[in-house]
Amino acid sequence: MAVPAEVRAVPRPVNTIIEDTKSEGPKRFIVRARSSVKYIPNGNPQPINGKTIGYIYDGKFVPIQSDTGSSGTIELSYGSSQLIYEQAKDVFEDLLAVYPINDAITVMSLAAVKVMRPRISSSRIAGAYTSSYISKLYAGAALSKNSISELYKSIGKDVEKRTKFYDLRILRVEKEHHVAIDGTLKQDTSKVNDLSNFSYKHKLPSIWY
Repeated sequence: MAVPAEVRAVPRPVNTIIEDTKSEGPKRFIVRARSSVKYIPNGNPQPINGKTIGYIYDGKFVPIQSDTGSSGTIELSYGSSQLIYEQAKDVFEDLLAVYPINDAITVMSLAAVKVMRPRISSSRIAGAYTSSYISKLYAGAALSKNSISELYKSIGKDVEKRTKFYDLRILRVEKEHHVAIDGTLKQDTSKVNDLSNFSYKHKLPSIWY
């Protein structure tokens, strides 16, 4: 079936042709640019059609636009991302000394997102990563829900790498450092300890060691 006359009459860029895909929907009538001409000896030149540049829809030529979101996130959360990056450089160095670079980047990115949003679910971590400057500071992290699950499993299985990383972290501890080790709840009545807090298990201020 030929392209209807009213469709062919719609103004469109020069050196184009309309094709009827016979499909239902807004992309039925496609507009293609003429890419070149094939010359035939003793015959009429034959035009060669190139890529699709738009559609005829609702009596108008509609040019093709890039996919929504293809330009990526323009505005990124910066302040907390940069603070984490500056304060955790030594942690990242130790990760790189033990783990493959892609794993080190993912671990660091995952930790950074969880610092910024402690209660975030695994399914939302990738979105938080791409909307913050962490995605620029630690580019290339694999943070889909399945990737995170596989990373946890891999790290959990590799005792040797974990031990090596712990040893590197311990070597950085100095006497004046204030260290909190997650584990058993202990009573802490210090008035100057910024990690001291009330716990539902004790009437006195407590700290996690």
